[in-house]
Amino acid sequence: MHPKVVAAVLLLLVCAVISPHQVTAVCTDAQKAAILQDCKFYIRSASGRPGNIPAHKSVCCDRVRDVPDRDMQCIYDRCTNAEKAQNVQQRILSLKEFCKPLPVMV
Repeated sequence: MHPKVVAAVLLLLVCAVISPHQVTAVCTDAQKAAILQDCKFYIRSASGRPGNIPAHKSVCCDRVRDVPDRDMQCIYDRCTNAEKAQNVQQRILSLKEFCKPLPVMV
């Protein structure tokens, strides 16, 4: 093999090893269904008033934390038009902050 080819292959290997691995998190329809069910007391638009903010230790927040990166935009994007009409987009998106993991005290 020519030295230039060897150098190119080595450079490619070094770049592949040190490059950060990007993983795209994807939510599922099952996760969407769980959030729509277990967080409905907060996200539903029927009353026109804000619902009760979910408690950090609630089943709702557990379901939110089950979604990779708590990606509520992914959950909202999976909603059908009927589900979007029943629920408030901003309330779904705000679950990411309400349900973030608590800091660990050492």
